[in-house]
Amino acid sequence: MSDVHMTLDLAAPIGRVWSHLANREKLSAWLMANDFSPAIGTRFTFTAPPSGTWDGQIHCEVIEFAAERRLSFTWNANDIGAETLVTFDLEEAPPGPRLTLTHTHLECSLPGARGRHAAGWTRKLKSLRQALGEEIAGYDWSDFQVTLFVEAPMPQVFARWATSAGLESFWAEDVVCYAPDGRVRDAGETFLLGDRIALTFTTASSAELEIINAEQDRFVAFSFGDDYGWVYVSLSEEDDRTKVVLCHFGLPAEEEDHWNTHMHARGWWVYNLMNLKSIILHGHDIRVREPGAESCLNANYVVRETEPEAPHDWGAFDVFLHIRCSPEQALSRWRTAEGISSFFVGEATFIDASGTPRSPSDPIVPGDRYEWRTLHDYPMSGNITEATPDRVAFTFGANYSVEITAAVHGSGTLLRLHQSGMGDDRRERVQGSLNCRSCWIYFLAALKGRIEHGIDLRDRRPDTADAISVGYNHPDLAY
Repeated sequence: MSDVHMTLDLAAPIGRVWSHLANREKLSAWLMANDFSPAIGTRFTFTAPPSGTWDGQIHCEVIEFAAERRLSFTWNANDIGAETLVTFDLEEAPPGPRLTLTHTHLECSLPGARGRHAAGWTRKLKSLRQALGEEIAGYDWSDFQVTLFVEAPMPQVFARWATSAGLESFWAEDVVCYAPDGRVRDAGETFLLGDRIALTFTTASSAELEIINAEQDRFVAFSFGDDYGWVYVSLSEEDDRTKVVLCHFGLPAEEEDHWNTHMHARGWWVYNLMNLKSIILHGHDIRVREPGAESCLNANYVVRETEPEAPHDWGAFDVFLHIRCSPEQALSRWRTAEGISSFFVGEATFIDASGTPRSPSDPIVPGDRYEWRTLHDYPMSGNITEATPDRVAFTFGANYSVEITAAVHGSGTLLRLHQSGMGDDRRERVQGSLNCRSCWIYFLAALKGRIEHGIDLRDRRPDTADAISVGYNHPDLAY
């Protein structure tokens, strides 16, 4: 189906919703600047900064106008290639009004136009909800953003996202790009609008993307299968580095699927971005290709082959990662101050029961206290509760516990990090489960890079940080 069809259930009075469709200033606040006039036959233009091949203008004509019921207008832009039609239908649907957006006649548009508009309307309808004062209660599980810095020029980073060879280097095992005319693009040929990208991963699973927008060395946007929305990767220069901002939006936000879709996608992107950095800066691929452990970052991964169905436990999570080393080597990095500061914190001190700080290479014992300071000067303290040849455990924050175990798996070790003690309220689901899991994946990727290749993948600059935390730089984030 080529049409875009979306429904929004709202709480604001129907007259107020209508005013945000039919009033020029209010329409500008959530959609785009315009010279709209509410009368059939009126021609008007939406304007915005140019993007990709779009010149920043959308030319329209009002076709239908029925107060508080329907607004319909043509929608023409240079990157569509056909005259399309946008219709807003508004109806009373207790407990509040229901707004239905339909964007039709896209079947004759240029390749990529339908996906680009579906993604755009997803974001714009969220802006409408916010303009009406109806921000989603608590954390928005339908999207997230991850930022990473790479000490490389933008063209080099862009090529990793915009060619088959680039995606194969850090993300998928096999990538084939099909142009709109069916031709297979060369591995180093840059993706263009409307291209379809077939990917096969280490797990033998597959996905199909559609390139919906791109601008050389600046950004690439693509649809992500039928259930995972859209991904927008933008690049910018910051000093001598490239800032990579990945925004994944349009994810399912149903209550029961939070942990499986949002956590899964977020965790995988954090790890893939760390691999992107590893590949570009060091030439080392940290993907897991060990049979049976390739998908160990999945939100619902278990070691056993079968697991009974059960509701998700928000009070605990596991992160597994395969590392090419022995279990003893994997755990040794957790047992000393010099070890844990090599991949996790910036400074570490372990203090024995008598109050004496241990030397950097002195192994911890149960009852030790730790004092850590992150690379960006955040203090942490707690107690070591277990320290054996096959297990390390410590308190974490005010209420959490973290346990690290390792076991032989194939040609290396399957490391398991288990965090528990989180609550099941709205804030704890975000900060306790989602945020901590995302951060641990980042630091476990750094551990893998350190052990396997002797490299440090962390951002060590004091004035910036890879933004992998939920709500990074947003102290007013609502839960």
